[in-house]
Amino acid sequence: MVPALDRAIELGSQESWIYMAQADRLLFGEQRDSGRLDEVLTADTARAAATLYERALGFRPRNEEAFEGLVLALLNVGTLTDSDTIALHAGRIMFPTDGLLLVGQAAGAKNRGDAPMAVKMLGQSMAEPYTMPRRYRTSVAALRNGWIAEWFLGELAKLTDDGRFAESRALVTQYLADDTIKGPVRAMLESVQEDLLKRRPEASVEP
Repeated sequence: MVPALDRAIELGSQESWIYMAQADRLLFGEQRDSGRLDEVLTADTARAAATLYERALGFRPRNEEAFEGLVLALLNVGTLTDSDTIALHAGRIMFPTDGLLLVGQAAGAKNRGDAPMAVKMLGQSMAEPYTMPRRYRTSVAALRNGWIAEWFLGELAKLTDDGRFAESRALVTQYLADDTIKGPVRAMLESVQEDLLKRRPEASVEP
């Protein structure tokens, strides 16, 4: 079957399912058995799959399964292209309450360096009015926690290195107020909060 798919693509097939099948083969055949959603494919494999999903969408624009695969691929590409952004935007127009498409746009925000917005979008993707298949909820929540931890630790390091302890405490308080943050990430935030509260009052005076 695979050689037939390769040949059909070489001949310029205009059948959406051809590109979809080839993309699925890459996405699910090369996927690691464990890891966060953005750690299950190599960037090269993810890019090849994303390109195929976008070609499939070119022939069948309202293919929800192709959008699902595209989002999973884009989480692993490293850098989103203009074509990726356009495809996600088109999907959001056609399926405005699709939570997975918002996850794809969150990947774009993170790629642009806007981690807080990316984290916010992941949170929104799991709340009304958005809908998301149950099989993805735990994985998206884990992805959000991972992105929070990565960004938070970097931001906290910058603030404390600059002696901006009041801002550090405010940042911790802000994220602890989010009751959707659970498990190890919440424990980390609580530990950091406790450490900051132990600092001498004069140490928290902003320069």
